[in-house]
Order: sequence, then structure tokens, then C-alpha cells
Amino acid sequence: MKDSLLNEITKGLDENLQKASKTYEGLTSKFVIKKGASKEDISSCNAYFNFKMPNDYQSLLLKMNGCVLFNVDDIGGFSFFGCDELIKENTFQKVHLEDEWDENIILICSCLGDGDYIGLKVLADDSYEIIDCFHEEVPSNWRTIGSSLDDFLERLTKEKGKKFWLFEY
Repeated sequence: MKDSLLNEITKGLDENLQKASKTYEGLTSKFVIKKGASKEDISSCNAYFNFKMPNDYQSLLLKMNGCVLFNVDDIGGFSFFGCDELIKENTFQKVHLEDEWDENIILICSCLGDGDYIGLKVLADDSYEIIDCFHEEVPSNWRTIGSSLDDFLERLTKEKGKKFWLFEY
């Protein structure tokens, strides 16, 4: 993960690691950034996902073990999972979706207020895609919305929390 992007996301945080910001709709939102994960926690997650977690995602977890961006009263925003939530959320979806689950998907973020997720789909060549995990669709129909975590987070920050991918098609 680019340090400049992390600095942009965390710019202006107070001692409690929280700040107020405006969303693209002009609503006041909150950010909460958690302290980075330990290497042991990341190793446990990586083992759970059969060592498919992309390096830049592991780097993000080292810097922040979960965060909430553009939270507006828990009805809007993005809750990026820490290591403990990663395993819990992915296990739940795997059990819930059974044979329709794709083992190459790692859900990394909950979209607050609508039941959707953002995920990583690990490809055969160890690259990955960012995917929109729309809860009313099965994983095979989830749509690619980016090719890099840095680019996704940069665009999300630039768009002030707007689900930009919904307005591009």
C-alpha cells in the first residue's frame, strides 16, 4: 500500500484516531482507523485463505487492522475488516452460499447500510481484482470494479465515499 495514500486517509486524525469529514453528498462522516495487525495475526489469516492474500492487502493490514471510512450513522460508509473479522465474515458467507462460494474470493469490506461487500478475487497468476459483492447476486455474477487496492482506496477517497462504480455502467 502506498504510504502517501495512507497519509491521505489518516490526514488530520486526532488522538482517538477519529475525524469528521464530508461525504460526496455533503453529510458529515466519521473515520476510525485501528492500529495495525501483528505479523502473527496476518499469518493466521493468510493460512485461512490458503496463502492467497495479496501482498499489498497484507501491507494494509500491517498499517491498519481494519478501518471505517465515510461512516454516516452506520447507514452509509465502508467498514474494512481487521484480521479477526476477515475470517468470521468469510466463513459466514462460505457456509451461507455453500456450493456457490468461490474459494478465490476474500471479502475485505462491508458496505454499511446495504448488506453488500467489497472483495478481492485472486486470479491464477497471483494478481487480483477488486469486486463488488452485491448481496442479491451469487459470487459468479459479482462484478470487477478495479485492479488494485491502492487505486480503489484512492478513488474512494477522492470521490469522498461515493460508490463510484455504480455510476459508471
